[in-house]
Amino acid sequence: MKSVSLSRYIIILLLGTVIISVSIIMICFISMLYTMVNTTIGSNLRKTLSQNSQALSLVNGKLFVADTFRFQVEDYYYLVLDQNGEILAGEYPPGFSENPPMQLKEIKKVTIFGESYRVMDFQKKRTLGDDIFVRGVVKESDVYKEYRAVGSIFCTAIVVVFGIVMLLGMLLSKRIVSALQYMCEKAKTIGNLQDISQRVTYEGPFREMKILADANNRMLDGIEEMMQSRNQFSADAAHELRTPIAVIEAECQYAREKIDTLEEAQEAFQVIERQSTKMKKLINQLMKLYKLEQDQQKVEKEQMNLAEVVEFICEEEQLEANATVQIILNLTKVELNLDVNLFTIALHNLISNALKFSSPNSKIEVSTGIWEEMAFVSVRDYGIGIEEQNLQNIFRRFYREDQSRNSQGYGLGLSIAQKIAEIHGGTIEVSSKIGQGSTFTMLLAMESGRRSFKINGILM
Repeated sequence: MKSVSLSRYIIILLLGTVIISVSIIMICFISMLYTMVNTTIGSNLRKTLSQNSQALSLVNGKLFVADTFRFQVEDYYYLVLDQNGEILAGEYPPGFSENPPMQLKEIKKVTIFGESYRVMDFQKKRTLGDDIFVRGVVKESDVYKEYRAVGSIFCTAIVVVFGIVMLLGMLLSKRIVSALQYMCEKAKTIGNLQDISQRVTYEGPFREMKILADANNRMLDGIEEMMQSRNQFSADAAHELRTPIAVIEAECQYAREKIDTLEEAQEAFQVIERQSTKMKKLINQLMKLYKLEQDQQKVEKEQMNLAEVVEFICEEEQLEANATVQIILNLTKVELNLDVNLFTIALHNLISNALKFSSPNSKIEVSTGIWEEMAFVSVRDYGIGIEEQNLQNIFRRFYREDQSRNSQGYGLGLSIAQKIAEIHGGTIEVSSKIGQGSTFTMLLAMESGRRSFKINGILM
């Protein structure tokens, strides 16, 4: 499709709109002018004919015309006719060579040699059987000349207004196009330099341009954040994989140079196996998180009893947990649509996280229920707790508050759990105090669709 200059398009659109508007105004003006002329002609003829008829009288069959009879009033001519149309007094205007038939009290139009005349007849009351008529005649062009000045002024005003509108339109289109051209050039510069830290600024009078600039800046903010997140993700993944690879490489080098016995070889293989298993777990978690974030994870929800699912998962977790940490259940039956496999992963991460940082001989409380039309699962531990300033970061990928708290993990479990909660139309909220433990509350939508909500506080 051929591209068109926006300024040219605006001018064409403006010109078309003005032409249509002017045409409509001109049609309305002509119609109004025509109505005014007809009204003026009718009013003048009726008034003068009525007055002139009062100035006529018949005495013994003889017509008497009083001095008050007006045979011409400006461009209007008045005559006295008998019933056969013969002129008894007065005369037609110059050029009027016909004698049209009588048509009482109605204005008729007569055209003679291309000139239009208006004619109106008025009948004098009969006296002694004779009929007398008073006729008024006026040439249309003589009446229209009174309105020509008005028409000229109007047409001149229309032309002036048309010119002013076009000039303002051109100036307006230039300002609009210049603002758009600036944004286009700025976007091109950002693209060529690949510098998404730059932003588009607009301080002009057009609110829509401001909205466009703000929308463009929000898009750049999102792209910049996404790029930073991607770079951080790549750096963190490389950092996490570098350690086991370095251990494997060192162990292989040591085995090649130092190992002489089968027992030492078996120990080296065990080290390599542990590090390989660690890398496999990390890669699996990265793939799981990637699929969740890219909506590539297949979700199969079915109606489930949340309490029963949580009880089953906790029983398995208790078997694998340190015997000195007890999982206490406080479960309320809740029916909702749930992907059991994904939910198991999320709850496992929360409970594993609680077990990891609980003090010996302590307990973990797991509860289910309904809060403000949302199903919830809360996991509370009485461990070391989390610094308040770090709470907003714990769901970031690879985030670790400190080495002592995250030495056994990769910093991906909470990120995965949060994404699974979002897939179920919910989120995860956390509250914590140093030395008193933490509470993670996973909220799930009771319906199958996603819902918008705001949480003010943490369920205990």
